[in-house]
Amino acid sequence: MKRFHTAVLAAAAVLSVLGSAALAQADDDVKGTEYLQDPAGGNKAMKSQWTKGDRHKLSGRFRFRPGMDYRLKDRTSPQEAKEWGAKTPDLDTLVYRPAFEFSYEIATQVILRKGLSEKKGKHPVTLHAVLRNAKGVQVAAVHEAQADRPAVLEKKFPLGKKIACDSGTYTVTWSIARTGTHAAEVGGSLRWNSSCKEFRDALSH
Repeated sequence: MKRFHTAVLAAAAVLSVLGSAALAQADDDVKGTEYLQDPAGGNKAMKSQWTKGDRHKLSGRFRFRPGMDYRLKDRTSPQEAKEWGAKTPDLDTLVYRPAFEFSYEIATQVILRKGLSEKKGKHPVTLHAVLRNAKGVQVAAVHEAQADRPAVLEKKFPLGKKIACDSGTYTVTWSIARTGTHAAEVGGSLRWNSSCKEFRDALSH
């Protein structure tokens, strides 16, 4: 019986071939990666902005996760089945199932102790991102505003969309905003190449 593999398995297969260099760099066309990140640089990399009067410091990061899925099929060669297992990825069924991932921290200055800050309390924060294809047509979007978000948050939004392999270069624009009296916003954009070549190469044996 056929079933879908998760993106994690496909990404692991690709990363085992390409190594850590496969992790994305923002504002660049990167193929076959586990995720694209803005700003580039790993978990500690964030864009920051102070609110008026330096009351709050908003730091945020965005990741676009392409999310590869595929079905399994029976191997036709008994020898291959014996060596590799009875099932093999059906490369004709490769499809992307993308997700947006937002991460932020809001540090609030402790007024009575200059230079100190704490990441506590609730804040009005809006998360926003739009995925567009090569023609500039919107493919998917997330816009979520809440008045009582925590000071530290990481949240993933599966987009519920299928994107065909090799369907061009896509653009994601994103922003994280603390709204209200003490407002601040960080954001940016990145590009994603929907080529499946690395996945095909990694999954075929």
